Amino acid sequence: MDIRKAIPEDASRISELLQSLAKKFILPTCEPQVHAHLLASMSEQAIQQNLQDGFLYLVIDGPDQQLIATAGLRDRSHLYHLFVHENFGKQGIARQLWQAILHETLTSEHNGEFTVNSALHAEGLYRKLGFARTEGIRHRHGMVDIPMKLTIDLRQWRTEPSDTHQLTSI
Repeated sequence: MDIRKAIPEDASRISELLQSLAKKFILPTCEPQVHAHLLASMSEQAIQQNLQDGFLYLVIDGPDQQLIATAGLRDRSHLYHLFVHENFGKQGIARQLWQAILHETLTSEHNGEFTVNSALHAEGLYRKLGFARTEGIRHRHGMVDIPMKLTIDLRQWRTEPSDTHQLTSI
């Protein structure tokens, strides 16, 4: 599987994957009044705007142009999206995407700190990636999430061999 940087033409497929999984796994934990707002933040237009605003999105394409997975990073430090199609879960794809994000962003200027607002069902995944809670389950404006943080020791990071897939050129 090749991991590559998303381009604006990917926005529609990214949106479809995000919204379909959000409807199943995230919306049931949120108040109904925020559903439309949350889905709008995952619309094709929102993803295109995120790309224009400098978000880093990586994608993995599957057979027949099916999008298998995507990850989005805001400000080189906040994991905004990490979604894997249900048919491809439990295969290490989320970890591969996360490793690719790290290799793309960890430079001498980076402080090694990353945050995520985990959906309730995804906390276990983020713990496996090294994130830890910064506080308990949070209820804000109808949204429910778990704030988490990961701090990477950059000295150790730079000396360990990489096991990630290389990004393919666009």
